[in-house]
Amino acid sequence: MPNAVASNPNLAEVDWKPKKEHGPDFVIIGAARSGTSSLYMYLSRYPQIMSPHKKELNFFSKYYNQGIDWYLAHFPSITDTPNFLAGEASPNYFDCTESAQRMFQFFPKVKLIVLLRNPVDRAISCYYHNFYHGREKRSLEDALALEKQRLQTLTESELLQTGYRHPNNLLGSLYVYKLKRWMEIFPREQFLIVKSEDFYSNPKIVMSTIIAFLGLSDQKFFQYPKCNGRSYTPISQDLRQMLTDFFRPHNQKLEEYLGMSFNWD
Repeated sequence: MPNAVASNPNLAEVDWKPKKEHGPDFVIIGAARSGTSSLYMYLSRYPQIMSPHKKELNFFSKYYNQGIDWYLAHFPSITDTPNFLAGEASPNYFDCTESAQRMFQFFPKVKLIVLLRNPVDRAISCYYHNFYHGREKRSLEDALALEKQRLQTLTESELLQTGYRHPNNLLGSLYVYKLKRWMEIFPREQFLIVKSEDFYSNPKIVMSTIIAFLGLSDQKFFQYPKCNGRSYTPISQDLRQMLTDFFRPHNQKLEEYLGMSFNWD
């Protein structure tokens, strides 16, 4: 896989000893099952981006008690060189109620990228991901019906305060409440919201937008292989309609909050 050093041999002459600890310049915070693995892979291939050796450090959600030095140790020190950026992708930050405040404490200027997928498709993908990994034993219909019943008892205030909990099929697709938590802490201009459908259908154009958002000069990628793709049996039209109806009011709130149109109905 191409990397910044291979693409820029002159880096071998740079003093790699860090002048200061350097954390992420950008973070892909979600949403899970929305293309974050593919986006992380594409950005990792960009010559001016240095990324950790693995996706999903999960520091601000699962491993915060390890301390900031543990987190910073995952980033290459070469990022102290001008014109290079560091970034990571941990989609469960989007769901964790504490991640935004924790991240802001250390990196208040970090840029945040959010991929938002049609909530019906994301919910189905989430179910099958958990099913294939042995975390879900119920049928698709039963799992979604029970989760829907539980979520319908929650007020908007309660949804704003609800972080990750299993199952996360429908809850993980209620984007507006997660974004509100993040945007109450970070300025709106530090976010780039990307429709997953645009990313899937025309990655070249979307990647140019993301690179511009990060303040780097555009360079052409020639291949866009997808990560973590898995096919599954199409759902019934009745189930899709039920899910579409369930998500509709939440999607409307999302569009009003962001001033964007997603056309997911």
